[in-house]
Parts: sequence; structure tokens; C-alpha cells
Amino acid sequence: MVWNIALAIIFTWVYNNARGSLLIAILFHASGNVFSALLATPDEVRPLFLSVGVLCVVAVVLVVVFGPEHLSRKSESELMEAIEPN
Repeated sequence: MVWNIALAIIFTWVYNNARGSLLIAILFHASGNVFSALLATPDEVRPLFLSVGVLCVVAVVLVVVFGPEHLSRKSESELMEAIEPN
């Protein structure tokens, strides 16, 4: 469950800060799959705990540094202002 919450925070941040680019989110997801496949070992759980720990640290850093406003959905007018400032 901790894994899912951390990933939800990270994916939301990536998607929102890529201006809603689904391609960037998909590429980020694919890179995570490759990384987890490289760490996979049949008898060891240590890589799993390491991955969960790293994801939790990254999620906490994102929330602390960028704040919760970067984790919420923005209206179309707010997105247009971010793209084309006055």
C-alpha cells in the first residue's frame, strides 16, 4: 500500500508538470518497469524494500519541495496561463 501511495504521488507530479503529457507519463511508467525488472531476484526481498524506500523518499521530497498545489488537477485556464504567461 505504501508503494501505491508513493507511486500515485510521483506519477501525478510527473503528469501535471509535463503539462498533461500522457506520453511522458507512459515513458516514466515504462522506465519504472525496466528498473524493477533489473532489480528482481527470485529469493531476495531486499531490492523490493529498497525500491519502496526510495519511492517514499522521492514522494516526500516532491510534496515538501513543490507543495500540494502541484499534485492537484488544474483547470484549462490555469494551464493556459502556465503555458502563456501575461
